[in-house]
Amino acid sequence: MPPDRAAWGILAAMIEVTAPAHALEVIVPWPVGGETDLLVRPIGPYLSKHLNRPVTFSNIAGNFGVSGVADLAKRASDGNSVVVVHDYLYSVKRSGKDSIDPAAELRPVCGLISHPSLLGSSKSKLKNRDIRALLAKGRSLDVSWTAGPTSTNFTMLALIAQVTGADLRFKGYRSKAAAISALNDGEVELAEIGPEVLVDKSSANVVPLAISSEARDARLPSVPTLKELGINVTYSVLRGLAVPRDTPAGVRADLEKACLAAGREKSLDDDLAKLGARAVSLSGDQFAGLFQVPLATFHV
Repeated sequence: MPPDRAAWGILAAMIEVTAPAHALEVIVPWPVGGETDLLVRPIGPYLSKHLNRPVTFSNIAGNFGVSGVADLAKRASDGNSVVVVHDYLYSVKRSGKDSIDPAAELRPVCGLISHPSLLGSSKSKLKNRDIRALLAKGRSLDVSWTAGPTSTNFTMLALIAQVTGADLRFKGYRSKAAAISALNDGEVELAEIGPEVLVDKSSANVVPLAISSEARDARLPSVPTLKELGINVTYSVLRGLAVPRDTPAGVRADLEKACLAAGREKSLDDDLAKLGARAVSLSGDQFAGLFQVPLATFHV
Protein backbone atom coordinates (compact mmCIF):
# COMPACT_ATOMS: atom_id res chain seq x y z
CA MET A 1 0.00 0.00 0.00
CA PRO A 2 1.47 3.41 -0.92
CA PRO A 3 2.24 5.77 1.96
CA ASP A 4 -0.38 8.37 2.78
CA ARG A 5 0.00 12.10 2.22
CA ALA A 6 1.25 12.71 5.78
CA ALA A 7 4.00 10.14 5.33
CA TRP A 8 5.06 11.71 2.02
CA GLY A 9 5.18 15.11 3.75
CA ILE A 10 7.43 13.79 6.52
CA LEU A 11 9.72 12.13 3.96
CA ALA A 12 9.96 15.31 1.90
CA ALA A 13 10.81 17.34 4.99
CA MET A 14 13.55 14.87 5.93
CA ILE A 15 15.05 15.10 2.46
CA GLU A 16 14.98 18.90 2.58
CA VAL A 17 16.65 19.01 5.99
CA THR A 18 19.35 16.46 5.22
CA ALA A 19 20.21 17.59 1.68
CA PRO A 20 23.69 19.15 1.69
CA ALA A 21 23.86 22.84 0.85
CA HIS A 22 25.60 23.78 -2.38
CA ALA A 23 28.98 25.30 -1.68
CA LEU A 24 29.72 28.80 -2.92
CA GLU A 25 32.83 28.63 -5.10
CA VAL A 26 34.94 31.78 -4.99
CA ILE A 27 37.12 31.97 -8.09
CA VAL A 28 40.40 33.80 -7.52
CA PRO A 29 41.77 34.72 -10.97
CA TRP A 30 45.34 34.96 -9.67
CA PRO A 31 47.90 32.43 -8.38
CA VAL A 32 47.88 30.78 -4.96
CA GLY A 33 49.93 32.79 -2.46
CA GLY A 34 49.73 36.05 -4.40
CA GLU A 35 48.40 39.32 -3.07
CA THR A 36 44.77 38.83 -4.05
CA ASP A 37 44.75 35.20 -2.91
CA LEU A 38 46.12 36.11 0.53
CA LEU A 39 43.64 38.94 0.98
CA VAL A 40 40.44 37.13 -0.02
CA ARG A 41 40.94 33.83 1.80
CA PRO A 42 40.03 35.32 5.22
CA ILE A 43 36.53 36.20 3.99
CA GLY A 44 35.61 32.51 3.53
CA PRO A 45 34.44 31.70 7.09
CA TYR A 46 32.41 34.92 7.31
CA LEU A 47 30.66 34.38 4.00
CA SER A 48 29.94 30.79 5.00
CA LYS A 49 28.47 31.98 8.29
CA HIS A 50 26.06 34.46 6.71
CA LEU A 51 25.17 32.29 3.71
CA ASN A 52 24.71 29.22 5.89
CA ARG A 53 26.57 27.07 3.38
CA PRO A 54 30.18 26.07 2.68
CA VAL A 55 32.55 28.37 0.82
CA THR A 56 35.42 27.04 -1.28
CA PHE A 57 38.19 28.78 -3.25
CA SER A 58 39.50 27.94 -6.71
CA ASN A 59 42.53 29.65 -8.25
CA ILE A 60 42.04 29.98 -12.01
CA ALA A 61 44.96 32.19 -12.97
CA GLY A 62 46.13 33.33 -16.37
CA ASN A 63 45.79 36.04 -18.99
CA PHE A 64 46.12 38.85 -16.46
CA GLY A 65 43.06 37.83 -14.47
CA VAL A 66 40.80 37.25 -17.47
CA SER A 67 40.94 33.44 -17.43
CA GLY A 68 39.01 33.25 -14.17
CA VAL A 69 36.36 35.61 -15.51
CA ALA A 70 36.05 33.61 -18.73
CA ASP A 71 35.61 30.42 -16.71
CA LEU A 72 32.87 31.98 -14.59
CA ALA A 73 31.08 33.39 -17.63
CA LYS A 74 30.53 29.83 -18.93
CA ARG A 75 28.89 28.63 -15.71
CA ALA A 76 25.26 28.56 -14.68
CA SER A 77 23.98 31.85 -13.28
CA ASP A 78 22.70 30.14 -10.15
CA GLY A 79 24.61 31.95 -7.42
CA ASN A 80 26.92 29.03 -6.73
CA SER A 81 30.00 30.68 -8.23
CA VAL A 82 31.48 34.16 -7.85
CA VAL A 83 34.75 35.72 -8.95
CA VAL A 84 37.05 38.16 -7.16
CA VAL A 85 37.52 41.44 -9.02
CA HIS A 86 39.43 44.66 -8.49
CA ASP A 87 40.80 47.59 -10.49
CA TYR A 88 42.22 45.34 -13.19
CA LEU A 89 38.75 45.41 -14.79
CA TYR A 90 39.51 48.88 -16.16
CA SER A 91 42.94 48.01 -17.41
CA VAL A 92 41.75 44.96 -19.34
CA LYS A 93 39.12 46.99 -21.16
CA ARG A 94 41.44 49.89 -21.89
CA SER A 95 44.32 47.70 -23.02
CA GLY A 96 42.28 45.91 -25.69
CA LYS A 97 44.42 42.84 -25.07
CA ASP A 98 41.52 40.41 -24.73
CA SER A 99 38.23 39.80 -26.46
CA ILE A 100 36.45 39.39 -23.12
CA ASP A 101 35.37 42.56 -21.35
CA PRO A 102 35.03 41.47 -17.68
CA ALA A 103 32.96 44.52 -16.81
CA ALA A 104 30.39 43.50 -19.44
CA GLU A 105 30.39 39.81 -18.49
CA LEU A 106 29.85 40.37 -14.78
CA ARG A 107 27.46 41.94 -12.31
CA PRO A 108 28.82 43.35 -9.03
CA VAL A 109 27.75 41.77 -5.75
CA CYS A 110 29.69 43.59 -3.06
CA GLY A 111 32.94 45.30 -2.13
CA LEU A 112 34.75 43.67 0.79
CA ILE A 113 38.43 44.62 0.95
CA SER A 114 40.29 47.92 0.69
CA HIS A 115 44.04 47.61 0.42
CA PRO A 116 46.47 50.56 0.25
CA SER A 117 49.90 50.13 -1.27
CA LEU A 118 53.24 50.07 0.44
CA LEU A 119 56.23 51.61 -1.27
CA GLY A 120 59.39 49.68 -0.52
CA SER A 121 63.11 49.61 -1.17
CA SER A 122 65.88 47.23 -0.18
CA LYS A 123 68.41 47.72 2.57
CA SER A 124 71.27 47.24 0.15
CA LYS A 125 69.99 49.95 -2.22
CA LEU A 126 68.54 52.39 0.30
CA LYS A 127 71.68 52.71 2.41
CA ASN A 128 71.42 56.00 4.32
CA ARG A 129 69.04 57.77 1.97
CA ASP A 130 65.47 58.56 2.94
CA ILE A 131 62.55 58.35 0.55
CA ARG A 132 62.74 62.04 -0.37
CA ALA A 133 66.31 61.57 -1.58
CA LEU A 134 65.35 58.37 -3.35
CA LEU A 135 62.58 60.14 -5.28
CA ALA A 136 64.38 63.41 -5.88
CA LYS A 137 63.24 65.20 -9.03
CA GLY A 138 65.36 64.26 -12.01
CA ARG A 139 66.92 61.27 -10.29
CA SER A 140 66.74 58.02 -12.23
CA LEU A 141 66.11 54.73 -10.47
CA ASP A 142 65.06 51.21 -11.42
CA VAL A 143 61.69 49.98 -10.21
CA SER A 144 60.14 46.54 -10.55
CA TRP A 145 56.53 45.90 -11.50
CA THR A 146 54.34 43.03 -12.64
CA ALA A 147 54.44 43.31 -16.41
CA GLY A 148 51.05 43.22 -18.11
CA PRO A 149 48.12 45.44 -19.04
CA THR A 150 46.29 44.99 -15.72
CA SER A 151 48.98 45.74 -13.16
CA THR A 152 47.74 47.91 -10.30
CA ASN A 153 51.26 48.20 -8.90
CA PHE A 154 52.31 49.97 -12.10
CA THR A 155 49.53 52.53 -11.50
CA MET A 156 50.81 53.25 -8.01
CA LEU A 157 54.39 53.81 -9.21
CA ALA A 158 53.29 55.87 -12.22
CA LEU A 159 51.33 58.21 -9.96
CA ILE A 160 54.37 58.75 -7.76
CA ALA A 161 56.54 59.49 -10.80
CA GLN A 162 53.93 61.96 -12.04
CA VAL A 163 53.83 63.86 -8.76
CA THR A 164 57.51 63.80 -7.80
CA GLY A 165 59.10 64.15 -11.24
CA ALA A 166 61.35 61.17 -10.51
CA ASP A 167 62.63 59.31 -13.56
CA LEU A 168 61.48 55.75 -12.94
CA ARG A 169 62.88 53.02 -15.20
CA PHE A 170 60.31 50.24 -15.12
CA LYS A 171 61.60 46.68 -15.23
CA GLY A 172 58.81 44.18 -15.85
CA TYR A 173 58.60 40.77 -14.18
CA ARG A 174 56.26 37.86 -14.82
CA SER A 175 54.66 37.92 -11.36
CA LYS A 176 54.37 40.07 -8.27
CA ALA A 177 56.51 37.56 -6.40
CA ALA A 178 59.26 37.90 -9.01
CA ALA A 179 59.04 41.71 -8.88
CA ILE A 180 59.46 41.69 -5.11
CA SER A 181 62.24 39.12 -5.31
CA ALA A 182 64.09 41.52 -7.62
CA LEU A 183 63.72 44.22 -4.97
CA ASN A 184 64.86 41.89 -2.22
CA ASP A 185 67.91 40.86 -4.27
CA GLY A 186 68.89 44.45 -4.99
CA GLU A 187 68.22 44.30 -8.75
CA VAL A 188 66.00 47.38 -8.44
CA GLU A 189 65.67 50.24 -5.98
CA LEU A 190 61.92 50.64 -5.61
CA ALA A 191 58.71 48.61 -5.84
CA GLU A 192 55.12 48.51 -4.69
CA ILE A 193 55.00 45.77 -2.07
CA GLY A 194 52.08 43.92 -0.57
CA PRO A 195 51.01 41.55 2.18
CA GLU A 196 53.08 38.69 0.81
CA VAL A 197 56.21 40.61 1.91
CA LEU A 198 54.86 40.87 5.43
CA VAL A 199 54.23 37.13 5.72
CA ASP A 200 57.25 35.94 3.70
CA LYS A 201 60.36 35.95 5.87
CA SER A 202 62.57 35.47 2.80
CA SER A 203 62.03 39.16 1.99
CA ALA A 204 64.09 40.32 4.96
CA ASN A 205 66.03 42.81 2.82
CA VAL A 206 62.85 44.71 1.90
CA VAL A 207 62.18 47.96 3.77
CA PRO A 208 58.70 49.59 3.79
CA LEU A 209 59.15 53.33 3.11
CA ALA A 210 55.67 54.79 2.82
CA ILE A 211 52.01 53.83 2.64
CA SER A 212 49.43 55.21 0.20
CA SER A 213 46.52 55.43 2.66
CA GLU A 214 45.16 58.61 4.23
CA ALA A 215 46.46 57.59 7.67
CA ARG A 216 49.31 55.46 8.96
CA ASP A 217 48.82 51.74 9.45
CA ALA A 218 48.68 50.93 13.16
CA ARG A 219 50.67 47.77 12.47
CA LEU A 220 53.45 49.82 10.83
CA PRO A 221 53.41 52.98 12.94
CA SER A 222 56.86 54.11 11.86
CA VAL A 223 55.97 54.06 8.15
CA PRO A 224 54.67 57.51 7.06
CA THR A 225 51.97 58.14 4.50
CA LEU A 226 52.98 59.51 1.11
CA LYS A 227 51.10 62.70 1.89
CA GLU A 228 53.11 63.17 5.08
CA LEU A 229 56.22 63.07 2.91
CA GLY A 230 54.85 65.78 0.64
CA ILE A 231 53.85 63.32 -2.10
CA ASN A 232 50.19 64.13 -2.69
CA VAL A 233 49.02 60.65 -3.68
CA THR A 234 46.52 58.33 -2.06
CA TYR A 235 45.77 54.97 -3.60
CA SER A 236 43.85 51.89 -2.58
CA VAL A 237 42.80 48.77 -4.46
CA LEU A 238 39.20 47.76 -3.82
CA ARG A 239 38.37 44.06 -4.07
CA GLY A 240 34.98 42.44 -4.12
CA LEU A 241 32.82 39.75 -5.66
CA ALA A 242 30.91 39.51 -8.93
CA VAL A 243 28.62 36.99 -10.63
CA PRO A 244 27.76 36.17 -14.26
CA ARG A 245 25.77 38.92 -15.92
CA ASP A 246 22.58 36.83 -16.25
CA THR A 247 22.37 35.96 -12.55
CA PRO A 248 18.80 36.71 -11.35
CA ALA A 249 18.34 39.80 -9.19
CA GLY A 250 17.01 37.74 -6.29
CA VAL A 251 20.09 35.52 -6.26
CA ARG A 252 22.37 38.57 -6.37
CA ALA A 253 20.41 40.13 -3.51
CA ASP A 254 20.90 37.06 -1.29
CA LEU A 255 24.63 37.05 -1.98
CA GLU A 256 24.85 40.80 -1.41
CA LYS A 257 23.09 40.54 1.95
CA ALA A 258 25.56 37.93 3.17
CA CYS A 259 28.51 39.94 1.81
CA LEU A 260 27.40 43.10 3.58
CA ALA A 261 27.04 41.23 6.85
CA ALA A 262 30.48 39.63 6.42
CA GLY A 263 32.08 43.00 5.69
CA ARG A 264 30.71 44.42 8.94
CA GLU A 265 32.34 41.70 11.06
CA LYS A 266 34.91 43.29 13.35
CA SER A 267 36.94 40.09 13.45
CA LEU A 268 37.21 40.08 9.63
CA ASP A 269 38.61 43.60 9.81
CA ASP A 270 41.10 42.36 12.42
CA ASP A 271 42.10 39.44 10.20
CA LEU A 272 42.64 41.71 7.19
CA ALA A 273 44.56 44.25 9.28
CA LYS A 274 47.27 41.63 9.72
CA LEU A 275 47.75 41.84 5.94
CA GLY A 276 47.67 45.62 5.76
CA ALA A 277 44.08 45.81 4.51
CA ARG A 278 40.68 46.64 5.97
CA ALA A 279 37.19 45.23 5.60
CA VAL A 280 34.54 47.33 3.87
CA SER A 281 30.87 46.67 3.34
CA LEU A 282 29.82 48.05 -0.04
CA SER A 283 26.60 47.10 -1.79
CA GLY A 284 26.48 45.97 -5.39
CA ASP A 285 25.37 49.44 -6.44
CA GLN A 286 28.23 51.07 -4.53
CA PHE A 287 30.73 48.56 -5.90
CA ALA A 288 29.42 49.09 -9.43
CA GLY A 289 31.57 52.21 -9.73
CA LEU A 290 34.52 49.84 -10.14
CA PHE A 291 32.94 48.66 -13.39
CA GLN A 292 32.29 52.12 -14.79
CA VAL A 293 34.83 54.79 -13.85
CA PRO A 294 38.46 54.24 -14.87
CA LEU A 295 40.78 54.01 -11.87
CA ALA A 296 38.24 55.49 -9.48
CA THR A 297 40.11 54.25 -6.42
CA PHE A 298 42.99 56.69 -6.61
CA HIS A 299 43.24 60.42 -6.78
CA VAL A 300 46.06 62.93 -6.99
